[in-house]
Amino acid sequence: MRLQNQADDTIGEGEYAVDIGVFSHLQNELPPHDYDCEPHRRFFKIDDEQLVHEFDCQKLLSEYLFKRDVIADEFKNAGPIQSLALQQLGLNGGFDGLKQYFFNEKKRLGARGYWKFPEWDMIEQDLKILHRQNIEAKKVAPGKSYTYVSSWDDEPSSLSLYRRCMEPSNAGTDSNQGSALHKCPFGFSGAKTYEVPGKVNGIPTRAAPDTGADGCFASEAFVNSLGLAPEPGTEKEIMNGSGKSISSLGTTSLTWTFAGETEPHVLNCSNLRECVHSFALGNDFLKKTKTLTTFKQRIVTVARNIPKRLGFHLAGNEKARLWGFFNDELVAAVPDTGSDLSLISESYCQARGLKVDKGKAHSLEVEFVDGSTSFTSGVVRGVDWTFGTSGESIQCDFYVLKGLPVNIVLSNGFLFDLDVFSRFEEDFDVETHTDLPALFVMRLIIAHRPELEG
Repeated sequence: MRLQNQADDTIGEGEYAVDIGVFSHLQNELPPHDYDCEPHRRFFKIDDEQLVHEFDCQKLLSEYLFKRDVIADEFKNAGPIQSLALQQLGLNGGFDGLKQYFFNEKKRLGARGYWKFPEWDMIEQDLKILHRQNIEAKKVAPGKSYTYVSSWDDEPSSLSLYRRCMEPSNAGTDSNQGSALHKCPFGFSGAKTYEVPGKVNGIPTRAAPDTGADGCFASEAFVNSLGLAPEPGTEKEIMNGSGKSISSLGTTSLTWTFAGETEPHVLNCSNLRECVHSFALGNDFLKKTKTLTTFKQRIVTVARNIPKRLGFHLAGNEKARLWGFFNDELVAAVPDTGSDLSLISESYCQARGLKVDKGKAHSLEVEFVDGSTSFTSGVVRGVDWTFGTSGESIQCDFYVLKGLPVNIVLSNGFLFDLDVFSRFEEDFDVETHTDLPALFVMRLIIAHRPELEG
């Protein structure tokens, strides 16, 4: 792809103009709805038509959300249908105006194949929900000039995820950690990824920090690029996040050095033929080198476009657990910095009789460490997660995944945005995640229910 700053409107053959405001938004330089009603006049030139389509579709989704929010604000208190704000946006009639706006855009752009992109599906799902709610609202107040617009919680999960991922977060620099609990309500990190810069055998590399993996691992292509091969007789089976076994090609000895440091670390890495990461650092090594706590500055956050598939890269029999209360039940959750979303197993949901919102609107595509994919089957909303000894609580949504080999997984957004590894270090347990010492269990239960003390 060629990207060039263009001061004039001259577009050559095979080139396409993209609004600079859209490009900045996708790079997280602007909040999602910071668009003027008038089009921007500065453009980038791009020679990739497919990418232009993606820009246009994501801009359409942002504009849709912006106009939807304006309507919601105008009608929050059952305000009049006609208002200056709605007139300026061409949204007279509230919900009907929103529908008309979208269908006009679909007619204008759809002929170019834009319906293939997920943004169209998100908007159409949302409009269907709004349509049903407007019918119900009119039954309650027939003949009234009111329009009902749902809250974020009523949106399709993919739309809510898009909106929340694009929100700026100050949790990493905010000294008031209590407010951070509200800035990361669902633990999503689709608009950003986490990396550890360093060198492998002297070659600059960005490793993925993955606490859902018990050891370090690398792709076959990456190992081959170093001129190395797995050691014979070191092959083994590794379980991925769907509970399926994948075969490693063996292990290879690599030397890792953190960026800006000189101490070498010799690592035995499992080789995977198909792997979403070139190179990943597992939980044992991250813990040993205090990369998640004392030296957490080694981990950098990188903005990215929201992926069509969310990563869940559990690999192997990782033993680390974070103890806490799922609603009022003491549980051991897997803290997985390789997962973009918080998960719960289908069997655990059924055993506890949890209410699960099901259907396409509540399903997301998940990509496992070997590149295979699956869809979540629903979502458990509004779960109260309470950290074991501190008693701090946060409401979370957990996506239901069939075949998940553990009960509960906490996402990288949840873990990093709340600084969980440092702030709740005493709630972590590595060696005995199946049988808790009785005194530790009692300490956690009393911390959660102090009326039992004494």
